[in-house]
Amino acid sequence: MPTADIVRVADAVRAELATAALSLPFTPTRTYLPRHDLPDLAALAVTVVAASLTTERVARGQVRHVVAVDVAIQQQTDPTDTAAIDALMLFAQEIAAALEQRRLAACPAAVWMQTAQLPLYDVEHLEQHHVTTAVVRVTYRLME
Repeated sequence: MPTADIVRVADAVRAELATAALSLPFTPTRTYLPRHDLPDLAALAVTVVAASLTTERVARGQVRHVVAVDVAIQQQTDPTDTAAIDALMLFAQEIAAALEQRRLAACPAAVWMQTAQLPLYDVEHLEQHHVTTAVVRVTYRLME
């Protein structure tokens, strides 16, 4: 599978999120290096990254490509501000729900397989940098 297909799925996830009606305002970006300077995280950052590619044998002479895309949700928060962190956790769940069991308009060959959020948030980021970081991983099977 050409790299362009992996990029196409990640771009389609970004496009889907850009049009989703969610509880917090955001502009999703796609990148290969999902790192932000701390001052930039005063505002909510939603970053889409092509995370993995698996090729599986389906039948003799046939393979299936499975692409995982990570959606990182990050914002500076006071580690003791439970309400603010709760809002970001809810937002991560909204992102997951917006992508679950749907075909991507910009890449209809990508069929949703599963969504995971493990762990729910990065304890180290919260403790050391006062940044709430949640990652939603969405996995698609390419049907081409």
